[in-house]
Amino acid sequence: MVEIVLWKPLYYVSIAMFALSLLAYPFSQTFSVVMILVLVSVWSKIPGYVHFVFNKLAMNDLFTFIVGAYLGGLAGGLFGAFVVLFGRIFGVNEYVPYTIRCAIGLFVAGMLAPFAVSVAGGVNINALFIFEGIFYALYYTMVFLFAKDEISLEAGLLPFVVFFDFVLNATWLGSFGGAINNLMLNGISSGWTFIVFAGIILGFIALARNGGKLAGYITAKMHKEENASDEESLLKRLESAKKARVTV
Repeated sequence: MVEIVLWKPLYYVSIAMFALSLLAYPFSQTFSVVMILVLVSVWSKIPGYVHFVFNKLAMNDLFTFIVGAYLGGLAGGLFGAFVVLFGRIFGVNEYVPYTIRCAIGLFVAGMLAPFAVSVAGGVNINALFIFEGIFYALYYTMVFLFAKDEISLEAGLLPFVVFFDFVLNATWLGSFGGAINNLMLNGISSGWTFIVFAGIILGFIALARNGGKLAGYITAKMHKEENASDEESLLKRLESAKKARVTV
């Protein structure tokens, strides 16, 4: 049976990326932070690997917008395309044409993120909506040109698109946009919070994966200490008994 999500490779790759982010942090806060954003973006795509309806829960478009807005269009475009293609490694059943269209759409939209910011007058909800509009204009154009048989399906998904990619992303931007802005611009003064967040998530995952082994080790250790304590108590009683006999 083929796994929907390759959990084991994703687990080890997540640990490696988190470790690389920590190692890079003293030298380049920007690279370290972008590495964490890639990791969180891939995690957010997992519901979409389970069922395509939940593709819109992924935060890769929001982070593509943020990276493009603060680090430049090329960085934003490469970030968006990379997250989609890289994440596809772990979601082996994701529809390949969707992956390709999404990667191309995010690359172009990421390239134009500075344009959206310029038109909107800053990194705000209007800029995000312009960015999303560019992405979906290109995405649906590719559907219309190369996958006409999917038009009805894509039309049925429009309510999810409007809610998750516009309303929900606007909520995320309003709630965390300032923090992400500070993270990108100031690095060490605020970026550690995002790295700690990823570390906590990985810590819970590691505990869940290895909880049985850890519990077994602790139990064995406790039994060993109890046995040692019993042996020590027995030796003391024997010693006391021996001294009592000598005294008599």
